[in-house]
Order: sequence, then structure tokens, then C-alpha cells
Amino acid sequence: MTAVRVAGIIAILALGACGGASDPRSEVSEPRGERIVFSSNRDGDFEIYVMRPRTRAVRQLTRNARSGANAARDEQPTWSPDGRMIAFASTRDHESNPLSSYEIYVMNADGRNQRRLTDGSLGEFAPQWTGDGRILFSACGRDLRTCRLESIRPDGSDRQRFGNLSPLAVLSGTALSPDGSSIAFVRPETGGFWSGKDANIYVSELDGSHESRLTENAANDGAPAWSPDGSRIAFVSDRDKNGRCLFHDCTGNAGEIYVMDADGSRQARLTRDPASDGDPTWSPDGTRIVFTRIADESDDHDLYVVNADGSCETRLTDGGAWDWMPDIDGDRAGFRPRC
Repeated sequence: MTAVRVAGIIAILALGACGGASDPRSEVSEPRGERIVFSSNRDGDFEIYVMRPRTRAVRQLTRNARSGANAARDEQPTWSPDGRMIAFASTRDHESNPLSSYEIYVMNADGRNQRRLTDGSLGEFAPQWTGDGRILFSACGRDLRTCRLESIRPDGSDRQRFGNLSPLAVLSGTALSPDGSSIAFVRPETGGFWSGKDANIYVSELDGSHESRLTENAANDGAPAWSPDGSRIAFVSDRDKNGRCLFHDCTGNAGEIYVMDADGSRQARLTRDPASDGDPTWSPDGTRIVFTRIADESDDHDLYVVNADGSCETRLTDGGAWDWMPDIDGDRAGFRPRC
């Protein structure tokens, strides 16, 4: 399960969308663990796509009617535990794209039966699935000071408040552990992840108790993502200062992908490139990590995969567009691309 990319959503909202897919209604028959879902503007607007990493075949799942400078945005897709559904955030039912316009949607894995789950009273975004099949998401007021975690069933019923994290932690990024017992989150210490200042990763129980700080650097650590077995956490850090941050209006240094044990020990850097890396998400068997790389200021975002020990880095997309926010289908018996 990948961590939410709230900071990325906030940064991108200041910009307009930038510049042949198959029928989104066609069935998919890929084995579990062989599919990566992601958001891309390769056809002009931000839509949801699915890719088979072995063949690099890409299929479009969503198609919004609202296009142009005020195009709707379908983003932050995430697979259900059984691989049958995809939850995502979208502005399609609103006339503009501020953070408060995002709603939570769900669809079948083949793109059919797209339906809205939330009611528009708050900005609702950053969906992630719980082990019992509910959808966890961030719900924020227009001033972004009243953020909280909530959960809902995929049929839109039984909406509940979830946990007791602070509004700033909810906005900065959270990741529920695979067993659902604890949550990793980002705490900006002096300004936040995109301010070029100091942010660290913490973990606590759902009620906020037993809080533990996992990283402690004069740098930005964020985007925590649990390994499938809950023993490790992938994350993004700019602590090595090896390049300039290229994510639009951010300041500071380029992010790299790191991993650590779930208690914060054995922190290790996986990627070594002056580009900005982000959005880490684990393969179903816990051996590889898919991530987004921004190589320059040309708005070209591509998906890469790297072994969990830092070897065998491989580029997966090269579409001259924004391909980002990946999530991998959750069965353990697939997704083993070779170098």
C-alpha cells in the first residue's frame, strides 16, 4: 500500500493540465500482481490507466468529459485487497480543481461501474484500502485546517471517522500498516515537506498513542509506504542533497527512495540520481519498489522499478507526460520483471 501523495496534489493544483488507449470498458484478465494502476495526462487530461509491467502494455480506464484548461482530474488510484476494484480521487463532478473539489470514487478493475462515494461537503482525497475492504481517505475543509481521516464502505455506506491524527499529519501524508494496527505519517517540523525545510516520519497506533519517531534529519522525509509484510517502510528523502527539487514550485533538494525497518532502523538509500524520485509503492512479494521520477523541468514524469536492495533499476514508462501515483495489484504471486 502506498502512502498518500497529498503534497503532490497540492503542488499540482496551481497548474493547468499538460499534454491512444483502448476501450476502458474492455475486460482485463491479467493475473493478480501483474498490474500497475497509475494516473497520467498522456491523452491531455489526468485519467486512470493500468499497465502490465512485463509487456509495458497500457490501457485507459477513465475518460472525463470535462477537458481543456479546467479539465477534471482522476488521480491517486489504489487497488482493493482482492484486486477487483480501484478507488481514486477525482474532481469530475465539480467545476474547478481546488483541493476541496476532490471526491472519492470507486470502479471495477476493468474501468466499469464508476461511482462516487462521498458527498462533497469536504475535500476528500488520498484513498487507501483497509484490510477488511473499507476505503480510508483524508477529508479536509476549504482552509485545510480541519483535516481528518475517515473511512467508508465501497458501496458508499457507513462513513466513519478513523483514528485521531492531527490535521497537519493527515494533510502531510499517512500510510496504514498492512495489519491495520498502526499508521505511519509525516510531521513537518519547521514548514513541511515541500518547503525545503524539515519533515520526519512517525508511527503510532490509530488513536495517536504510542507515537514513535522513525526518522530524524535536517531534511525532508516523507511518503511512507509499508512493505506487504509490514516489516519495512519505503520513503522519500532529500537528506543527501544530490540535486535540486524539480517538483514544480518546491524548494530544497531532489528526493531519493529509501527503505528502513518498521522501527526506523537500517535506513538505506536505493536510488542515486539527480532527478526527483517519489511515490514509492511495493511489489506484492516485497522484493521491488515502483516509483515516480521527474528527470527535469519538462513536466515529464515516468514510472521506474528498483529492487528493494537498490539494484536493477528499470524504467517502465516513457510517454513524454506525467505518469505518476502508481499502485500495484496486491497478490503475492506475480510481478517479477527482469533486468
